[in-house]
Amino acid sequence: RGGDWSSDVCSSDLSSSEPPDSDGTPFPTPAQILAVPTPTATLRSAGLSGRKVEYVLELASRFHDGRLDAKKLWEMEDDEVRKTLLDVRGIGESLLL
Repeated sequence: RGGDWSSDVCSSDLSSSEPPDSDGTPFPTPAQILAVPTPTATLRSAGLSGRKVEYVLELASRFHDGRLDAKKLWEMEDDEVRKTLLDVRGIGESLLL
């Protein structure tokens, strides 16, 4: 892992076995990603390409502003999930196989 992603995104160490927040996920939330002062530089320092950084930021933005909702995705039929996710830049058919 390049850069110091964990200190930029949240106060706990992401490599720790303990989750950084109450939802039990070891990954930063969309709000945490978007709150990083320099998200592009931070994600690039973690090894992501410029294009992948764009995709991660778009996905984080969609979850953060409600255009995507994980609970709603779980409730959808497979075809509806596929259509919803294909509307997100960077998600293509090959990711949904």
